[in-house]
Amino acid sequence: MGRTTAEPHTLAEYIEWHRSVLERGVEADLRYYEIVVREMRRRFEQSDFWTELCARTHTWAQGYYDRTTYALWASDEPPKLLAKSKDSFVLKVFRKNVLENQRFPEPPEGGWYVSANWFARTNDIVRSCLVVRYLDGVEEVCECALGLAQDLGYELTTSFEAREEGYYAAHMSLLSFEFRVPSRNWDYTGLTAPVELQVTTQVKDVIRDLTHRFYEVRRMRPRIATRKWQWDYEGDDFAANYLGHTLHYLEGTIMDVRERAKRMGD
Repeated sequence: MGRTTAEPHTLAEYIEWHRSVLERGVEADLRYYEIVVREMRRRFEQSDFWTELCARTHTWAQGYYDRTTYALWASDEPPKLLAKSKDSFVLKVFRKNVLENQRFPEPPEGGWYVSANWFARTNDIVRSCLVVRYLDGVEEVCECALGLAQDLGYELTTSFEAREEGYYAAHMSLLSFEFRVPSRNWDYTGLTAPVELQVTTQVKDVIRDLTHRFYEVRRMRPRIATRKWQWDYEGDDFAANYLGHTLHYLEGTIMDVRERAKRMGD
């Protein structure tokens, strides 16, 4: 493959860079991506893991209520299974290959993200977000999901995210899920890829929707910021990020008040 030191800064520049440096136009690969992703979502929705997870949500909620006298889930609606859109995915490939690549113009660790490997290397192509009411419900659901994975013979890893920019959530990755998807030759082929399950609270889910635009803009910035956001009190990041930290603290305080009320009632 060719190599250049010219760093693309916009999506249009990246698409041209991808064509010239990786010697392949990304447009055809993205059309194939859309076909594969639709089938990945459909296959996982019919899997024993997803079917059983949806069936057990009521049991998990009852167990949590029996211990706490509080509802576990933020909504009675079943969890939704999502798939990353083509537009969102190409932005992610741009970030992985360039914006977040500290080695650029060399490939990132593990090599360039290209169509031959990007399904297996991307955790959240197929994903769901499970929303609970209270902070302790996050760990509760993670433990329940781990038990489900063990019962069905899957490997599930959990990471409790706490980022500088005020993002808090648990990310579970169902590793090496076996898909059957359309090939480029109009038949079917095997594909091994992870599936992501996020667990967050109702408050954080609302704030995530509110601050998503700031988050997307920030991720498209150059790797080296000229000023730390913690000192730019008039900037968008200052308000959005500290809102995330403040709400996380308040949710912890709510848990403390809830426990105090329980002790007073005993």
